[in-house]
Amino acid sequence: MKRRDAISLLLGLGAGLWGGRPRRAAALGPASQVRLAQLLYQGGNPAPRPTALRRLAWEVEKRTSIDVALEPVSLRASDRALFEHPFLLLGGDQAFPLPPTPELDRLRLFVQRGGFLLVDSADARPGGGFDQSARRLVAALLPDQPLRRLPAGHVVSKSFYLLERAVGRVATVPYLEGVERDGRLVLLYCQNDLAGAWARDNF
Repeated sequence: MKRRDAISLLLGLGAGLWGGRPRRAAALGPASQVRLAQLLYQGGNPAPRPTALRRLAWEVEKRTSIDVALEPVSLRASDRALFEHPFLLLGGDQAFPLPPTPELDRLRLFVQRGGFLLVDSADARPGGGFDQSARRLVAALLPDQPLRRLPAGHVVSKSFYLLERAVGRVATVPYLEGVERDGRLVLLYCQNDLAGAWARDNF
């Protein structure tokens, strides 16, 4: 059997056993790419892990067929581009004030219309300044849908890899919290500094 045929056979067996490698989704060019976004706010420290989203985008691009832009953006809830970015990261390691009512209203509309908000504590201190501010924000944002601990085996722990624990840079608490709306997780809160685990320096 020629070497080329052996390689073809091997690839064919691989496609049969693994279901084929996912192909990159193709749409309408760069404008259709998913671009991760860091949510900025007044007070506190909204970007304690400035390289985290860039690294996360790189990992998503390498490991999935999602067409993701490698360079994230930073924006405020008042920006017109808010609804162009389905994934928002709200991070911090200090207390921060509630956003003005118009920004709260826009964030509420964002999650109600299909957006996803990840709240990630780089403070990693339950009951600390960021934790208190984050809980106050979620209560103001979704007053009828409080944060709840996600049960073991929730779909978020088995969407791509099977995860036993929600560990970031630290393992402060053994659970994630979230808000679900009509069966969809619209907000996820982690106190274990996920962005700290994603972040990389220039070396």
